[in-house]
Amino acid sequence: MPTSKDRICRGGSPIIFVLFLLLLSSVLTIPSKADTQAEIEGDPATQETLASIRSLGSALLSWYTDSTSAAAAGAAMARVDDFPDPVLSFEEIENLLVPSYLEAVPRDDGWGHPLEIRVVAEGGAEHLFFIRSPGRDGKFSGQSYESYRFSPKDLDHDIVWADGFFVCWPAGSSPAGKE
Repeated sequence: MPTSKDRICRGGSPIIFVLFLLLLSSVLTIPSKADTQAEIEGDPATQETLASIRSLGSALLSWYTDSTSAAAAGAAMARVDDFPDPVLSFEEIENLLVPSYLEAVPRDDGWGHPLEIRVVAEGGAEHLFFIRSPGRDGKFSGQSYESYRFSPKDLDHDIVWADGFFVCWPAGSSPAGKE
């Protein structure tokens, strides 16, 4: 009677072969995820930009929660239509957040370009807080953004955050702002 070892060696069970292929494919994908993370970690400007946007966004949400007794929404951000005009100036945002929520409000991204910070104070607005970086090239790609991840090698993409979630961000980092 053939043993299971004999069946595997002679091309036996197709189920075992499929399981082997699944295991092999999962092992082969691990380095690509690690490489993506290493690419993000390898670029200090991207890391600085993501950290600045995360901390500023968290401070804005904390301020809003404290000032309105409301909790942040729990859904992922799908898109931003028509990036709004700023309602509050940088100085007004700074007065709201420093020193209770931040030591200092970051003005620039990791490439030295000004961050755009927009707070919409209108009642019933779909989104309240927006932060974006133009990326390495210093040019914004538009006013509307669909949710997507981009290659961490393409440093010219805008990095966009709205209401607690990254809308456009490098692959290998979390859209909720946490690794």
